Amino acid sequence: MLRISKVELGLRDVSVEDFFLMGVWDHFYDNSTFGQDISTQYVNLPHHTYFKSRSKISFDDQYSNFKWFDQSLLSNDEKFHS
Repeated sequence: MLRISKVELGLRDVSVEDFFLMGVWDHFYDNSTFGQDISTQYVNLPHHTYFKSRSKISFDDQYSNFKWFDQSLLSNDEKFHS
């Protein structure tokens, strides 16, 4: 988590204690990079944190798009995981 925060997002002033576990989410797929008939399971451990302001985030080359969202608006939007 800290590597992603620092290396991929450019956030330098964060610590593990700043993040809170949201849960454990499983994602199952019928196919994988190994073949269309080989299933895949991804286990995600999403975390969240709070910022006092919109932090300056600088991405590495893995990301092409970013947007801040108001959490109160997301709870009613079906595009976002509950």
